[in-house]
Amino acid sequence: MAEPPFANQAAYAAKLLELVPDTKATVSDSDLVAMGLDRYSEAFPSWETADIGDGTTFEWDLSASPFGGFELGFSDVMGIVVEELDGSGAPYRPPVKLLEGRDHYLDRRTVTTAKLYLVFPSAPPSTKHRVRWRKRWPIAEVALAHQLAVVYRAAASKCSNLATVYADTVDPSANVTDLFDGSEKVATYKDLVGHWMREFRRVLGISGSAQGLATGKARTGQNRVFPGSHLRGGTIGRA
Repeated sequence: MAEPPFANQAAYAAKLLELVPDTKATVSDSDLVAMGLDRYSEAFPSWETADIGDGTTFEWDLSASPFGGFELGFSDVMGIVVEELDGSGAPYRPPVKLLEGRDHYLDRRTVTTAKLYLVFPSAPPSTKHRVRWRKRWPIAEVALAHQLAVVYRAAASKCSNLATVYADTVDPSANVTDLFDGSEKVATYKDLVGHWMREFRRVLGISGSAQGLATGKARTGQNRVFPGSHLRGGTIGRA
């Protein structure tokens, strides 16, 4: 069986085919890996940084240098962090982060094309500010420990697609009878979507549990479990 490290997208796709060998999906394994990489990037994005500041510029075009890795529609949605540097251009310890909305903000403008500007009330000095933004992972840069997470996320998408494919083979209203029971395949693949999503979260250390602990104050000195006028005489209720 193929195991990490995976050298390229084809190697990821080969592992996906091992985990989900059904070939009836309407999306190729390679495309499913690309989708898995996108979902992985959303859950565990990569970071890029740029140091800016010349004492005169207070509006910075995020589509121009030094923001070459900034991806409009992803990086801005994931959030931008601006950190103040000391007089020598080194970060403070602990970091001094500027407040979004007060010390800086994003301005979207459309003339011939849509552009996004990082704007400061006054121009950052030549000692510079450090801007951090998140980007999608290139497949060649995914950490070894997370490569299977990309495959697991792709497997969840593939099983979801297969559940739809097999659902289309069953039409109870038309009394269609196929060579196999498509409804069983649908149920199996729906279960497998949950399985691979749990594996994806496990590798990334993301909790998928919705369970919680409820707390509250207990009233003391009550002689009935359910206080109320309809409970007088020790009866809970009448039929």
